Amino acid sequence: IKRVKKAAEMEGDSDESDSDDDFDSSSEEEDDDEDGVEHLDLNICPPGCSQELYDATIVMREKKLDLEEAIQEEKKIIDSLKKEVDALIKKNKVISHGVKCAKE
Repeated sequence: IKRVKKAAEMEGDSDESDSDDDFDSSSEEEDDDEDGVEHLDLNICPPGCSQELYDATIVMREKKLDLEEAIQEEKKIIDSLKKEVDALIKKNKVISHGVKCAKE
């Protein structure tokens, strides 16, 4: 569901208008969820599009979203490792200073 919402939001960003007339229709309100995002049925191929092309698009969209999630996880790991490195560098400086003082 999250992926469908994200795809719908991405498509909706290019079609946004400044008027509030879009939400006056009761039929549109019935199609919208609580968050106001219209959800697309990914099982239905749009008119004028070949089913093979549509299926390939859906598969690629899923792969893209999986890769984006993996990238976010890797960024979290990188940030964690950077913090660990910074802490170890500080610890190394303290120990080096202690050794230097001990030699004197």
